[in-house]
Amino acid sequence: MTGALTVWSRGVRQQHGRKQAWVRHQATSWLRRLGLYADLQTFDASRVLRLVFVCAGNVCRSRYAEARARALGVEAVSFGLSADGRSPPDATAVRAARRRGIELLPRASRRARDIRPTAGDLLVAMEPHQARALKRAHPRAQVTLLGLWCRSPRPVLADPYGLPEAYFDTCFGCIDEAVEALVRTLERRRAEG
Repeated sequence: MTGALTVWSRGVRQQHGRKQAWVRHQATSWLRRLGLYADLQTFDASRVLRLVFVCAGNVCRSRYAEARARALGVEAVSFGLSADGRSPPDATAVRAARRRGIELLPRASRRARDIRPTAGDLLVAMEPHQARALKRAHPRAQVTLLGLWCRSPRPVLADPYGLPEAYFDTCFGCIDEAVEALVRTLERRRAEG
């Protein structure tokens, strides 16, 4: 029994970072199946000129998503809802990004007040509470959850900050998949519209 629990725990750490994130993943996955996040997958692609990725500190997830979108030729920026405006990208994030062919710029983290969303922005959050905060702060903005664009939707892309490199690789892999799917969806909807 102890061996099976160890294997389960190791798998949880690699796929979700920590047990609390696994629990949030399970809960939000059920809420998604019940339709709670359906409004976060609906947006007017003809209005989208720029993707604005949002996470907590703008040192890992949103910064990487911005760099991935730019690598795909899409206009993108990022910020963190609790960013300090001084922090460089996390060193583990830089290494994980390099393994995926992406260089994270050594600029300081961006705060919400550093980026002024416009009508042409699609705000892309990493977690449901961030999406709700964005909707409160910008009621007219279009908002989505990045993890909903994964092949196996993940309403929560848990913060890898301070966690092992294995979870950074999982998280950044999900971000790659989701950003690519989001970009394809934008292109397809624009072509149809």
